[in-house]
Amino acid sequence: MGLLVTRVPRPRSVGIAAAAVVTVAVLLWAGELGAQTPQRVASLVPAATEILFAIGAGDRVVGVGDYDDYPAAVERLPRLGGLVDPNLEAILAVRPDFIVVDPAQRSLTTQLEGVGIEVYSFATGSIQEMLVHVHTLGGELDLAAEAAQLSASVVQGLHAVTASVVGRPAPRVLAVFGRRPGSFAELWVSGGVGFLHDVVELAGGSNVFADIARPGFKSGLEAILSRAPDVVLEFETADGRATAIHAEWKALPGFADVRVVTIPGDWATRPSPRIVLLAAEVADALHPERAR
Repeated sequence: MGLLVTRVPRPRSVGIAAAAVVTVAVLLWAGELGAQTPQRVASLVPAATEILFAIGAGDRVVGVGDYDDYPAAVERLPRLGGLVDPNLEAILAVRPDFIVVDPAQRSLTTQLEGVGIEVYSFATGSIQEMLVHVHTLGGELDLAAEAAQLSASVVQGLHAVTASVVGRPAPRVLAVFGRRPGSFAELWVSGGVGFLHDVVELAGGSNVFADIARPGFKSGLEAILSRAPDVVLEFETADGRATAIHAEWKALPGFADVRVVTIPGDWATRPSPRIVLLAAEVADALHPERAR
């Protein structure tokens, strides 16, 4: 289950023209699909795209999702739609023999498997589950050694971050990964499972919602106030709101002395190999003396 998935999306209607594309595409390349190592890979999941490039499969990637932005090489690739609006016509046009999708894209999965394309479901979860994806994708693409090397590098990097904060007091952390700008009405926060929770704990913090066994959930402001965090860690996806975010939190009752830290960009909410950079940034935020 994805971190933010709340409903099963409905793929874009195929229509007559797209149906013709489906027919032609199947006739052209159906015979090429088989047990051989995939050579034409598509990904609709940004975190998975990052993994594909990190294990050395970037030269096989023929199309990515609308929200992919890393590494820079994805900018030149065809766009295949998003989570709720995957573009079947565009996907078939790049003739993939292997595609990574979100588990919520069940209808799309059925359509793609129906024309013989191998589908890999990438579920967002813990850091450990991300590393399982690294190894599994490496095996699927005959890049097992490269995947093992990447996994070892990630584990080593995370261990180094954790070692740097051992013995330091763990501040109580509220991790916010989504809300309506300027409002506390719809606050999405990290629960006690999932990669954001893992990052907070590895970076020497204590998640205030560690007792909630969910990767993320919508919390009311009253519940947040009752948890009395020492640090608010907000992943800022709207550009230029850092100053406003600080002011909004500081204005809450009892929050004058709470440290507010913003981490901009969508990258921080993806379970990808850049998790090491995220853990280091969070560790610096929770333990400023570490960075000196």
